[in-house]
Amino acid sequence: MFCTSDLRSSGVTFPSPFRRGLVLAMLAVSACARSDPREFRIAVLAAKGAEFRQASGGPSMEGAEMAVAEINNAGGVRIGRHVYRINLVERSYEPDPAGAIAEAKRLITVDRVHAIVGPQLSEHALAVAPVAEQAGIPMLSPMASNVLLTAHRRYISRLALLDEAQGTVLAHFARRDLKVERAAVLYDATRSSAKLLSDLFLRTFVSLGGEVTDIEDFQPEERDFRSTLQRMLAKHPEVLLLPNYTVVDTVQIRQARALGFRGQFLGGDTWDLQAMDRTPAVVGAVIVHQWNSGSPDSASVAFVRRFRQRVGHEPRVTAAATYDAVHVLAKAAVRAGTLRGDLLSDSLRTLPRYVGAAATYHFVGTGDPRRGGVLVRIGAERDSVVAVVDVP
Repeated sequence: MFCTSDLRSSGVTFPSPFRRGLVLAMLAVSACARSDPREFRIAVLAAKGAEFRQASGGPSMEGAEMAVAEINNAGGVRIGRHVYRINLVERSYEPDPAGAIAEAKRLITVDRVHAIVGPQLSEHALAVAPVAEQAGIPMLSPMASNVLLTAHRRYISRLALLDEAQGTVLAHFARRDLKVERAAVLYDATRSSAKLLSDLFLRTFVSLGGEVTDIEDFQPEERDFRSTLQRMLAKHPEVLLLPNYTVVDTVQIRQARALGFRGQFLGGDTWDLQAMDRTPAVVGAVIVHQWNSGSPDSASVAFVRRFRQRVGHEPRVTAAATYDAVHVLAKAAVRAGTLRGDLLSDSLRTLPRYVGAAATYHFVGTGDPRRGGVLVRIGAERDSVVAVVDVP
């Protein structure tokens, strides 16, 4: 595009009326170009596939799109002297670490995004984190709860309640609220998050005077747990902790009940409550979660109302957490006054207290903000929030 200085320096002359018209036209085009808002490119990286699309990938996109619409409709994001509109770049990947890495590299090298929201699953986030760290791109995972994700990394942050905190909360609930004395655990041997949650549950449970009767692991392809469960139940646990994915936990619960277990089932945030099989065997199980749509918090209630109006159904936890992540990144960019990766990441980690849809976040200078969670009891038709818990 030419500007007036181009015309002057070119040595080309035009008749006066023509020149005035051309200059006015060029000025109008140039002014329009300058007034177009700049782009803050935020990627959402979410798993697809039958097991994850409904619980994670789809809701992640819904929450992100709602947050972006709210921010852009309110005028965008003022970063330094300029106003930016958020350009949401949505990418889904095959639900394995290699697929997550491939899409992350594409987002960084081809789409040139300023920040990545996701992945949600700890195993996938752990795989992507080194890629984002090396590229200097801030990555904010709404749901990944493995403590190793942010360790010794400057650009990687999360919003989730950590696995160790989940294990601690469940142990306190088992001892102080349920008043049980004997507990056992069955977890997926390939998932470090499940092992970490289990370890912290057992350690805390014992420190509170409880007894661990058994701890067993299994391979993810297994679907017949009866021999393992029979061995575990022979030691008479009162509580069985199953910190696994819903498709597995549901099978384990049915088989344990069929073998005569009448105690309490506990779970972590990998249980998808909307997808749970609401049979009598499952009803009454209690899980610790990042958030639940029945939370009484005023910010949560307002979010649920707006989400229903926009999307037409109940929000899942991944929608609320991703919604918060986009808003947090926008606030971090305003505070940083730049989209430079290192300064944006530093700003995110030192934000003032933020009241979000899923939680109130206390940023403490690391990639792990302090936040609370909820204890949820599964009902035959509707779940109930047992307690809102604060984690120091």
